[in-house]
Amino acid sequence: MTDLYQDSSAGTGERVADLLGRMTLEEKVAQLGAIWLTQLVRDEHFDADRAAERLTNGIGQVTRIGASTGLLANESAELGNEVQRVLVERTRLGIPTVIHEEGVGGFLSRGATTFPQGLGLAATWDVDLKGDCLLYTSDAA
Repeated sequence: MTDLYQDSSAGTGERVADLLGRMTLEEKVAQLGAIWLTQLVRDEHFDADRAAERLTNGIGQVTRIGASTGLLANESAELGNEVQRVLVERTRLGIPTVIHEEGVGGFLSRGATTFPQGLGLAATWDVDLKGDCLLYTSDAA
């Protein structure tokens, strides 16, 4: 039988209440934390056993896959899936994590596109440049 918090047909409030009721204090605190991917590797390769040991209580965020490895985007996604697999299959409650990568103007990964930032555009003092770089505009603004 599926636990209530894992039952997608149940209401969100019920699922959250059930999950929080099952979580230990250590598991709740772990959801507030983050860990760099580099703490889950050994000899430059992801180590599922090391990850399971370090993430016993889960974790809220795993960060910097692209920046700490130099992997291409699809390889970063595959590595992220390996991390999620450990959390879902080898922790008590199976709570997945948020995978975070730094990059205000796009996905920070080798070969990825990064877009100009507002501050950088403003620093050019070229008022016409902003029109060439907008990806979204709103009539409400």
